Amino acid sequence: MVSGSCALGGGVLLLSMVCRGPSSVCTKHSPANRARKNVTHPKKNTISGHIKDTAHSRSFAMRIPFTTQVPFVGGTQEMPRTQVTGDLTFSVDATGLATGTLTRVELVADGIHAPTYAEDISAWPGPGGMTAYSNVAGTVNLLQFYSTDAGQFYLAAPVGTAPYLCGVSVEAAAITVEFSETMRVSAVPPPSAFTLSAGTVTGVQIVGSTVVLSGTLEAGSITVTYVAPANASQCITGRESGQRAGDFTVATV
Repeated sequence: MVSGSCALGGGVLLLSMVCRGPSSVCTKHSPANRARKNVTHPKKNTISGHIKDTAHSRSFAMRIPFTTQVPFVGGTQEMPRTQVTGDLTFSVDATGLATGTLTRVELVADGIHAPTYAEDISAWPGPGGMTAYSNVAGTVNLLQFYSTDAGQFYLAAPVGTAPYLCGVSVEAAAITVEFSETMRVSAVPPPSAFTLSAGTVTGVQIVGSTVVLSGTLEAGSITVTYVAPANASQCITGRESGQRAGDFTVATV
């Protein structure tokens, strides 16, 4: 059972010219001009640049499963939006460690547990650094992890709100998952989106602010895991906010 109030709170690239004429008219790429460009136009290959271009970079990000051991294997990687339900400590996965890697994840705050970071990953100290994680329940925080020659760093900032998990219970042959707002009845995940530690989900129904799972259940506490389907129209989505809920793993009481 996830405790806490269910009153949703508010928080959160160069033009190139090829000179083919006499050198007297080819001043576009002269050393003086290049020097001026370097002074007045900072490189976009910076962490702050990635923050401003998040939407664009998502179009080519490689999707990876959620993990607190952050991989840095090159390129841009993105984990699924995830609901916080317990303690999270992010650390560096040194396997295939490469510089110039950006890894992102959106965390939906639960109002209780704020993420922490191991000693091998530090808050970004330079311009554009944002490390203000908001733990107001329902706040969507964007965490960005970046690998540079100087080490591995994190940035965090609230970017919106989403339905958040309020609790989960078992009664008879059904598991009820409660959220902070009324859910969109047309957005029904398939049973395969849910995994139980003991039992099988065969049916999913949206009722008000709850998602009701039916199937074969075993006695005792059951751990429920939800992984949002690839089809966005089937993701658990708030009716008022229009935002999808995060993936979660939570135990029943």
